[in-house]
Amino acid sequence: EGNGPGNHPYFHAKTEASSCIDMLIAAKALCSSNNVKYSNDVLLFGYSQGGHTVLSVQRELEKNYKSQFKLKINVAGGGPYLLSSVWEQQLFEHSYYKYPSYPVKMIEAYQEIYGNVYNKPKDVYNKKYADNILNLLNGSISGPAIDSILPHTVADLYHPSFINKLKYQPKCGFMQDLKANDLTCWTPKAKLRLLYTIGDSAVNEMNSVFAALKFWLNGAPDVLSYPTGNDSHETAGIFFQVFAKLYFDCESGINPCLTSMFGLKSGFESEELSRIVSLVSEENAVSNQEQYQSGAFNSYVEQKHTDIKTNSYISIYPTTVSASCTMSIGEIADEKVQIEIVDAIGKQVAIIDDVYKNSIVQLPVKNITKGVYKIVVKGENTLEYKTVVKE
Repeated sequence: EGNGPGNHPYFHAKTEASSCIDMLIAAKALCSSNNVKYSNDVLLFGYSQGGHTVLSVQRELEKNYKSQFKLKINVAGGGPYLLSSVWEQQLFEHSYYKYPSYPVKMIEAYQEIYGNVYNKPKDVYNKKYADNILNLLNGSISGPAIDSILPHTVADLYHPSFINKLKYQPKCGFMQDLKANDLTCWTPKAKLRLLYTIGDSAVNEMNSVFAALKFWLNGAPDVLSYPTGNDSHETAGIFFQVFAKLYFDCESGINPCLTSMFGLKSGFESEELSRIVSLVSEENAVSNQEQYQSGAFNSYVEQKHTDIKTNSYISIYPTTVSASCTMSIGEIADEKVQIEIVDAIGKQVAIIDDVYKNSIVQLPVKNITKGVYKIVVKGENTLEYKTVVKE
């Protein structure tokens, strides 16, 4: 969080964007002064507060730096993007929150930046904690240590008048500060991926789901939101990092279509590797916009989350293939479906028509090149994705 004066500007979008873009500008200047070639291409990844940060960076780049930088992809994981609604409810309207340091750091940051949250700390915190809050944020105490000192029960930490203000005074200073740092009232132009885990008790997954919905309604051309599994906020980060690296390699041409998986194989168990590959293929992506237009948004998302924990009626064996691969179609909703094989950049490489339910079909994978492929099963009432890796 740095050694500069004052509180860390926690979830302050303008500071997040300017600090990162200043770094990009400085990096270009350094390269130029040392005759080092550089590209204007930018690939972004951020997790937790970093997720909020990279969305703020994308918004600023696309608004004011289009001629200086070309954003290729933004991978944002586990971030709160709707501070004034989804995250405010999670932090203050439930009786318990596991990470009290998060909202406290945000309150004190906004008080320092905007000066409108309180007159005195006791306006926000109960007397037992009001006098010591600022001492906890002096930079010498870690976030987990602060979490162990402060109560996790909302009623024990905050003064009732502050909680009532959040509930009944939407124009109070803190609510206005949260709204000023919401990140969904714009239209992303570059490819954006919003990752989340349904086991995250720190940042509710609906931040990512509803952010994607807002962006679609705003007309964003290439936004996907999808769950990576049931990990905690603390343990999900490693998978997000690997996933972002794979996407970066594909976008930059270093590893087009993910043709090389050898590095991953040496670093992960087979189950973990299969999971990472499924993320790259986006098979759990919440992307069917017709579902949102039909009003079935909540049930559709719930089903996507359920699919992580339950078996599908469609299965593939093996998922890592060389010459042959078998797909089993069970008791699906349609009498017959179409199967498409699509590579990692969305190009259709094979198609099988009129595949009936309760059947087994051999997929034509023998002559396709090495890489990761999405197997798409389409019907009038069916849309499922599976993944295979061709070696």
